[in-house]
Amino acid sequence: MLKDIKYDKFKHWWQRKIVWFWDDNLTIDRPYIKELLTKMIPLKKWWLTQASMDIVNDDELLELMKKSGCIGVFFGIETFDKESLMDANKFQNKVENYKKAINKLHSKGISVMAGLITGFDHDTREGYANFVDILDEIGVDVPFLSILTPYRGTALYETLHDDGRILEKRRWEYYNGYNVTFKPLNFTADELLFYHRNIWKKAFSIKYSFKRILRSFLNLRLGGALLSLFMNGFYCLKRLRGNIPIDMGQND
Repeated sequence: MLKDIKYDKFKHWWQRKIVWFWDDNLTIDRPYIKELLTKMIPLKKWWLTQASMDIVNDDELLELMKKSGCIGVFFGIETFDKESLMDANKFQNKVENYKKAINKLHSKGISVMAGLITGFDHDTREGYANFVDILDEIGVDVPFLSILTPYRGTALYETLHDDGRILEKRRWEYYNGYNVTFKPLNFTADELLFYHRNIWKKAFSIKYSFKRILRSFLNLRLGGALLSLFMNGFYCLKRLRGNIPIDMGQND
């Protein structure tokens, strides 16, 4: 692992500087990750990964993440609704602790990226109306927004299929996380798509994008702030150009 991290035969400086660990939960083996991060400290890299939110309860780990150059962590927050979290099997996620946990990462200068999903059976119109404001309140630096997608072979697909809720005419090209492939419980498929698009457009409006970028430069280390600038700037530009994910069309 260290040999790969040290490899620097790249053209651009950011390729030599940044390490991205493509692991769903890099920190799950605590003795291993603490040894790895300790040995990474002299390398002076910037690095990113995915992890479970319970890392904020391990102060030793957080300090090692800071010293070894962590600039960003991706959490699968998924939703702000407690019942929907149960649907997603995210029992470790506690909505009331989101802000405190994110603040703790910020205190180490680390940017927080968060994956959020619309389309759970317990989602409501009222929840969607407040979605972006809650996102802003808890301090997420870079949101990633998608629609619940029941891929074949998953328990979710089997459940929805058995209930007759899979939109069978929507083929594989719809299964991209940005289109609706099933019949939602509290909305029509068109309504869910409409609400998701509105959340996406509001989240990456100039107002909210600039607010996240400014907050990052005020509170995070340089690498985390640049990460926020690049990601929010990229999606805000797409928003301004109208290049939001395109609906595949209705053929139900």
